[in-house]
Amino acid sequence: MPDAPPRKRFQIHLSTAIVMMCVAGELMWVNTVEHKGQEYSNGDGLFIRKDYAGTGWPLIYHFRRYDSTKWSYNPYHYSSDTRSNDLDILAAFADAAVALFLIFAVWFLCDWGNRRAARKGA
Repeated sequence: MPDAPPRKRFQIHLSTAIVMMCVAGELMWVNTVEHKGQEYSNGDGLFIRKDYAGTGWPLIYHFRRYDSTKWSYNPYHYSSDTRSNDLDILAAFADAAVALFLIFAVWFLCDWGNRRAARKGA
């Protein structure tokens, strides 16, 4: 039996494409859902509480609300800082790089499994 001609373009298996589509959908969901949290720190005699809500995974790239409240040990010293709709471009590129890496890893593992199964079956 003659060998198959070489591929003319990049091809992936249908099951790999379905798994990659599901992973891409989950990554889109986790990057658009709002994450909320608080950060606390105590430095130089100041107690700082930061309340934030934003989108992005693993880094928050779009802060929708960011409240920072500072208290010192002096009861008359108090300040507050509020920012909203801050966009961090570097975090957005980092999130995109992580997403592309995860999709590539899923493609590699699924394609490796398909090639291994094809070799065993042949």
